[in-house]
Amino acid sequence: SLSIDESHEDNVDVTVSGTRTQQHASDKFAELLHLQRRILDSKRSRENFDRQWGIDLSASDAHTEKVKFQLPLSTKLFGAIDNATILAENKIEMFKLFSDKHIGVEIIHLFIVDLLGRSTAAVKIFDQIVNEDFKRIQVVTVVVKFIAGAILILMNVLFAYYSVLFGFIQGIAWQRQYLFACVVQMIAEIFINETLEVVWMRFCVPSIVVSADMRRVIVIIEEMVDRLCDFSPSQSPKDTIPSLINAPEHLFISTKVAKSFPHLMESIFVRTFITHLPGECSKLWVNRSWWSDIKQAVVGAARGGGTHMLRVVSTVTLILAATAIGAVPYELQRMVVRFMQPFFLSGIILIYYIVINSTTNISLFFGTLCMAVAYLVVRYVKDGITERNQQQLIRPMHTTDDEVFLNADSIIDFTS
Repeated sequence: SLSIDESHEDNVDVTVSGTRTQQHASDKFAELLHLQRRILDSKRSRENFDRQWGIDLSASDAHTEKVKFQLPLSTKLFGAIDNATILAENKIEMFKLFSDKHIGVEIIHLFIVDLLGRSTAAVKIFDQIVNEDFKRIQVVTVVVKFIAGAILILMNVLFAYYSVLFGFIQGIAWQRQYLFACVVQMIAEIFINETLEVVWMRFCVPSIVVSADMRRVIVIIEEMVDRLCDFSPSQSPKDTIPSLINAPEHLFISTKVAKSFPHLMESIFVRTFITHLPGECSKLWVNRSWWSDIKQAVVGAARGGGTHMLRVVSTVTLILAATAIGAVPYELQRMVVRFMQPFFLSGIILIYYIVINSTTNISLFFGTLCMAVAYLVVRYVKDGITERNQQQLIRPMHTTDDEVFLNADSIIDFTS
C-alpha cells in the first residue's frame, strides 16, 4: 500500500513539473512575440503579425511583457509546435537509413511543404504531384521478379492464343473490324483520354489552384539563393527588422530536421530562412475556411458595385471549387476524368460533323487552329530566348585578387 501511494505521488509530481515547464515555455514564447511586435515599424506590419499569430489585442495588456492569444487559438498554436517536433523526430529516425543525397532531397521537399502551409490544399496537390513523379517502391528479390515475369509471359501467351482462335472462328471480316477498332481505341486513348487526364491533373489544377502559392515559394527560394551568393561585406540596413523570434525554428519540420544533418548543403540552405512570421503555417491554428474567403471577397468587392461584386464572387467560388477538387486524391480524380471522357469524345465527334458540313466552318476551324499553333510556337521561342539570355548573365566570380571576395563572410555564417 505504501509503495502504491509513493508511486502515485511521484506521478503527480512529474505531471505538475511537466505542466509548469510547458507553462514556462508558453510564457517565454509569448514574451518573445511581445518584444517582436514592439519593434515592428508600421501599423500594417503589426496587424499582419497579430493576424498570423492569432494575437488578441483586446485581451493583451500593454504593461505586461507578453501577448495574449485568442482563446481557441492558443492551444492549437502550441499543439502545432509540438506536432512539428514529433513529426521532425520521426523523419530524423527514418532518414538515418537514407544516403546524404536522398536526405537532401527530402529536406528541400519538407521545406517547400512548410512554406505552403503543411495542411493546405496546395500542399496536398504538391505532394500528389511529387509522389506521382517520385514513387516509393519496395525492394523486390530476384526470385520474386522472375516468378512475376514468368506469370506475365504465360498470361500474355494464353490471351494471344485465345484471341487467335476466336478470330479464326469469326472470320476475316470480323478480324478486320476488330483491327480497325483496336487502332481507333489506341488513337483515342493516347491522343484524347491520356491527353485530357494530363491537361487536367498536370496543368489545370496546378495553374488554377497552386500557381500563386508556388510563385511565392519560388520568390522566397530565389531571395535565399541571392543572399547565399552575395559575397559582399555583411551590412545591416537600417530598414531591416531584426527577428527576435524565428518562426521556422518552432514550426518548420524542415528546419528541425536540418539541425540533425548540419553537414548537408540543403540543411545550410534551409536554415538561412529566418522570419518572424509563420506564413502559411498560421492556417494550422487560425481558422480560415472557404466560406470566410468568400465573405472576405464579397466585402472587398462590394465597394466596386454589383457587377464587379458578382464577377469577383464567381471567380473566387470557382477557384475554391477547383481547389477542393484538386485536393482530392489522384485515384478519384482519374475516375472522374475517365467518366467524363466519353462525353468529351462525343463532343469532338459532334464538332467534326458540324465543321465538315460547311466550307465556312472548315475555313474558320483551320484558321483558328493555325493561330493557336502559331501562338504556342511564338511563346515557346520567346521563352527559350529569355532563358538563354538569363543563362548568359551568369558569370563566374573571381577567386583570387578580388578584395570583395576575400573580405566576404563565409556561407556557413548564415546559419548562426
